[in-house]
Amino acid sequence: MLNSTTQFCIISTDNDGVIKNFNKGAEIMLGYTADEMVDKFTTAVIYTNEEIKKRGEELSAKYKREIKGFDICVTEVKLNGFETRESTYVRKDGTTFPVQATVSTILDENQQICGFLYMTVNITEFKRVENELRESQYRWQFALEGTGDGLWDLNLITNTSYHSKESKAMVGYTYDTSLNKPGEWASRIHPDDKEKHDTELELYLAGKIPVYINEHRILCKDDTYKWILDRGKIIEWDKNGKPIRMIGSHSDISERKEQELEQQTTLSLVTEQNNRLLNFAYIVSHNLRSHSSNFQMLLDMFSEPETTPSDKEELLRFLKNASDKLSDTIANLNDVVTIQTSINFQKTVINLKECVSQTIKVLSGEINKYKVSVKNSVDSAYQIEYSPAYLESILLNFLSNAIKYRNPDVKPQILIDCAKKDGHDVLLIADNGLGIDLARQGDKLFGMYKTFHDNKDARGIGLFIAKNQVEAMHGHIEVESEVGKGTTFNIWLS
Repeated sequence: MLNSTTQFCIISTDNDGVIKNFNKGAEIMLGYTADEMVDKFTTAVIYTNEEIKKRGEELSAKYKREIKGFDICVTEVKLNGFETRESTYVRKDGTTFPVQATVSTILDENQQICGFLYMTVNITEFKRVENELRESQYRWQFALEGTGDGLWDLNLITNTSYHSKESKAMVGYTYDTSLNKPGEWASRIHPDDKEKHDTELELYLAGKIPVYINEHRILCKDDTYKWILDRGKIIEWDKNGKPIRMIGSHSDISERKEQELEQQTTLSLVTEQNNRLLNFAYIVSHNLRSHSSNFQMLLDMFSEPETTPSDKEELLRFLKNASDKLSDTIANLNDVVTIQTSINFQKTVINLKECVSQTIKVLSGEINKYKVSVKNSVDSAYQIEYSPAYLESILLNFLSNAIKYRNPDVKPQILIDCAKKDGHDVLLIADNGLGIDLARQGDKLFGMYKTFHDNKDARGIGLFIAKNQVEAMHGHIEVESEVGKGTTFNIWLS
């Protein structure tokens, strides 16, 4: 979608401003190829030196600290999440042209800034029209009628305003409708946009910013909101230099805003798909390793000299069961491949007690070796709609962890149960193992490669996988633990 967009210049960077994506629209607008820009230049190359210097001085004065380098481009973005402003871009051949650029943050899965997205449109034509309209209000009105933009004229003394028929039509009113009561138009601004609108207008009226331009939502006659781009300029002052009149225009940018939202949604979906594929790789390595370990343990026990023929028969049954479960796991992993290529997770109605029982059988080698008491208290009729591969992986990770981190001073015990809480399925897995110091290590509990006990087999991946899978299914995990007493996980499956 990005590559096929030719009307907009779309550029993304990392946190240092190094260009990471450069779409077809950017190539057309700036004259560079993507190969010439990606991983080779920062966005500083597309601005004029004079503009960067001036903007740096403005920001440094505003925030009372020196702002330089790439921070000039993104200081306001970091604070507000995005910034829309007019700029001057430089083409490869050295020519310049005006643009309107919206720069927004790109967030990772932890809601931390990992880069910036530039959405730019060439406004050369609009600026030409704007210059002409300074000379003649008639020509301005004529141009606005042709483009569908609205005209407004604000008396700053009485706070009354005039709006053209295009302006009124934009919000669903006819030309003969009066919208010129003091403050009436401003009262229609969406509450979430009001503060920013008022602040930018006050800064412009005080001469602290060179132009007034603001994007906000306006209430329409049918009680819906529409996005508009609002521009204005002072055209009259009193004898003391105080502004008393402004004129301006506003444009319906709802479609553009929807496109921006769609683009952000697309980027989020791409990121989510990548995370699912990574999660799948973890499932393959971790879950198959669990089966491999179980096979190895059963074979070692089978080979021990003191193993009796009857014990060997029992072990062969365990091996047969482990083999069957391995086949099921591989089948489920095939299902996961399909899941990773789909936006929506494929769910199946699962009998939870049976699924828990099957997981206990998979781990039977370790359970018997360490004489672990496992109590499956899930109601035999309890059913949930879930991804079979994810549920198997979640159960394997939590149960194998409970066995791995058992307390050597007590008989290991594990309890599994499930109940409805506020309409959600909550799976409980409790043990009497070593426990975790949540005050010291709680924020690292689900981190990748984080381990908390001196266990040579610990890799710090199981809980990380489980948490990602639970959250991928729109659930979450709550933990209660006490060192030396054990741990209880409440896993909200939905």
